[in-house]
Amino acid sequence: MGAVIEANRVEFESYTTHELVATKLGAMDFSVLAAEKCILEAGVDKDDIDLLINIGTYREKNINEPSIASLIQKRLKIGLDPYEAKFGKTCFSFDLRNGVVGMLSAVQVASALMQQKMVKLALIVSGDVHPSKRRTPDFPYTHMGSATLLSWSDDEDKGFGK
Repeated sequence: MGAVIEANRVEFESYTTHELVATKLGAMDFSVLAAEKCILEAGVDKDDIDLLINIGTYREKNINEPSIASLIQKRLKIGLDPYEAKFGKTCFSFDLRNGVVGMLSAVQVASALMQQKMVKLALIVSGDVHPSKRRTPDFPYTHMGSATLLSWSDDEDKGFGK
């Protein structure tokens, strides 16, 4: 019994030199790309997503407010207007910055909300690039984004265990 991964997607920049990076995609761009493909792969309607958690560490242009999650949610057009959405439904989003255990923390939060039947589908996204969107020799990480869509299972043999 627990949270089950419905779909997972990673998008990354395979270029290794400054000259080849023509698009200069940011953390939000990579997160949105990964999320769109993840949602498509899962075969769910975006309007059915109740929760979006961003766990990215490096903030594009060092943005602190509003939350990066809300900006990603806006780009994905998920649950923005309760008057236009099905049944007045919205999607709650927030940033959860917890470094290398960000994914674990996000799964724990999403699981708790799903177990209480407050959330049916949770989308966890992460995008990390150098804040300037350009590669620099002292930034040793690949520019990338990821998305994981979670649902809840009451089956004792499924889901994240203890």
